[in-house]
Amino acid sequence: MTSTIRSTFKSSKLKTRDRKYQGFSVQKLIAATKLTKLVYKILIRRTFTSPQKSQKKWVRDCDLEVVEDLSWGSIYLLPRLCTLNTMIRKFQFKFLHRHTATNSCLSKIGIMETALFYLCKTDKETLIHLSWKCSVTSNEKPLE
Repeated sequence: MTSTIRSTFKSSKLKTRDRKYQGFSVQKLIAATKLTKLVYKILIRRTFTSPQKSQKKWVRDCDLEVVEDLSWGSIYLLPRLCTLNTMIRKFQFKFLHRHTATNSCLSKIGIMETALFYLCKTDKETLIHLSWKCSVTSNEKPLE
């Protein structure tokens, strides 16, 4: 197993110009008791990027002024901490990354005829309206 990993690392483009491996050593991989977990962490660390586009949209839609105080890492960890149910985690992931299909989005691409929220029929169905502003779905008074 370790010889396969070593040859894979040598054949891939994980080396810098001075022929050093980027951020890990083969000896560390060979000595690892949980090899796949270590390799997974290394690969995730190399390919992870923060979803800047959805973060900017949340800041804009929620009218946030002090953006520096937001800990996006903690926000993205909430689904894992709140529940073990994979369907709820999946929904929270899609919601945070703004991949939830709303009537507003579906009407833009021609799937729905109207962008209005079907329960209140007073405002466009956006994530903000659906979650916080709508008097039908919100337990509190609508935001102004």
